[in-house]
Amino acid sequence: MTKPSSWPKQACWEYHKQGKTPVSVIRTGSACGPRDRLLADGDYINALMPTLMWPRGCNPRYSIVQAHDIAESAILAATSDKAVGQVYNVAGPDLVTPKDFIKA
Repeated sequence: MTKPSSWPKQACWEYHKQGKTPVSVIRTGSACGPRDRLLADGDYINALMPTLMWPRGCNPRYSIVQAHDIAESAILAATSDKAVGQVYNVAGPDLVTPKDFIKA
């Protein structure tokens, strides 16, 4: 059975294969920017807690990407003929833990 979250992606690729619309996909890491409060504040609160319960393990790591880098990538993917039919991963160079993020 197909996951509901993948239906929009599949529909986009199907339309692309049929020649109905050009499609480019960007996949991003965790977005962070100058007005981002959710990521920074949530991690800060969690880092202060003595014991954390993480759903996927005890030492989560993720890639942080600046919001302007995501925006620039989206614009390039949307405006370049070479990007049509391609999938791009937009991610930071390193994986970080929440505590590493707070220290930075």
